Amino acid sequence: MSVKNGLIEKIQQKYQNSISIIDLVHKIIKIFENKNIEPKHIVPAIALCRDDSIAPLIYLLKKMQFSEHFSMQTLSGFPIFGITSIKAFYHHLHTDCMPGIIVYAPHIGISRDGTFGLLNRSGIMEIGRSCGANHSLIQKWTNNEFGPYENDPELSNVSQNLTDFIPRILNAPSPIQELVEVEYTLGKKILINYIIQVQQTESHNHPLLLVSGIHIDTPRNFDVDQPRNISDYFHLRSLEWFKEGEKKELNTN
Repeated sequence: MSVKNGLIEKIQQKYQNSISIIDLVHKIIKIFENKNIEPKHIVPAIALCRDDSIAPLIYLLKKMQFSEHFSMQTLSGFPIFGITSIKAFYHHLHTDCMPGIIVYAPHIGISRDGTFGLLNRSGIMEIGRSCGANHSLIQKWTNNEFGPYENDPELSNVSQNLTDFIPRILNAPSPIQELVEVEYTLGKKILINYIIQVQQTESHNHPLLLVSGIHIDTPRNFDVDQPRNISDYFHLRSLEWFKEGEKKELNTN
């Protein structure tokens, strides 16, 4: 099922110049084509939410023959994995100067009726939430529950990192959209700091492309037997090239 024109307009109103995840993957391929590097020689690290709604992007990377991905997936996609995960990723870049990609994007759903934060999921009659972890945080904060949460260290970690922003998030016209914005800005800053630290302290000479933005989950086919929905959108906000601790921004157009 493709996204109806009305939903595309709704997405573009909130997230101007969003592109389909298919166009995103082609854009990434083009960047490396200009460097004479084929997808099969590129390892993508996925710093996204574990929610299955993100799976189509992983599916596309595999379909376009990228190397097997390295998982940095967490609840909500917020980078709570630490610098050790970045170091481990570098060790997966086996050949000398083999490039890597980190795709970082908090996500938000849009339902068939155009409501952000909700999502029609495959095989489920009732409308669901996307991102569920973020909705859970907002509900807990509204009830003055700021963590730590019993038996939920990941959600506790995210809440702790966002403590200073909770009033701003809850007082926003759309708390779920505001939470995604805060996660993106803070999470990207954390990731860049990790990447530069690793490149300055490790001897690996691997260039790295950081692709960051907001992943917009679009309504799924109800029939779970249908092929994976690849009509999601991506609000691409930055393409940043890192080499030997130096950062260079690329044009996203």
